[in-house]
This record gives sequence, structure tokens and C-alpha cells, in this order.
Amino acid sequence: MADEHSTQRMAEQTLSAFGRIDVLVNNAAVFATIPISRVPLEQISVAEWDLVMSVNLRGIFLACKAVLPAMRERSYGKIINISSGTALSKPERGRCALAQRARSRSRAATGATASGPGRRGGVSSLSR
Repeated sequence: MADEHSTQRMAEQTLSAFGRIDVLVNNAAVFATIPISRVPLEQISVAEWDLVMSVNLRGIFLACKAVLPAMRERSYGKIINISSGTALSKPERGRCALAQRARSRSRAATGATASGPGRRGGVSSLSR
């Protein structure tokens, strides 16, 4: 998810197989699988932080970037961003879940602001 070539290939293969992209569901995350969720902020390594941000944030951006041209061409599409329940809790022991939540829910991070009308909750849509 954090590699632009991979997300572009995903979109191309989907278009090749189905002729269109109606929905993108962003659900990839690594937050619960590494120590970042279990240690104080000052004990988180830069490598761990970068891994979380690359998958959980850059991955959303890249997946949206890959599918939006096909959705815009048809003037239709829905993007659903799913985040961890951890992001909804108050930060404990110095975790930065709220910063991640703010970014992942940001319409600017996903490009949803440019996607047009019809946004409801975590769903951004393009409609005819």
C-alpha cells in the first residue's frame, strides 16, 4: 500500500478485469502489529513511526490517487476509509493515535475534497 507503483498496478489490473472502478475501501494498517501501540512516545523508533505513517497514511493517499482518475472519468465512485478503533480513544502513555486519526480522516489526505458532492461520514463519493 505504501508503494505508488503497486497502487497504480492495482488500479490498472482492476480496470483491465472489470472495466471500471466503483468503490475503493482503504483498510490496510500496521498500527496494532508493532510496538508503537504499546510503548510511550519517546520509545518509538523512527523506523516504526515511518512504517505506520507509510502504510496508514501514504497508503490511503496513493490508493486514492490511483483510482480517482477512473472515477472522475465516469463521474462516479465511492471511497471508504476505515480506521482503527484505537484512533478513537484518548492517547495513553504518549501514543499519537489522535494525530494519526486526524490525518487519516482528513479529506485533504484522501483527495476527497476534490471528489465532489455526496460525502457522508467516512464515505466520499462522485455521482452523476
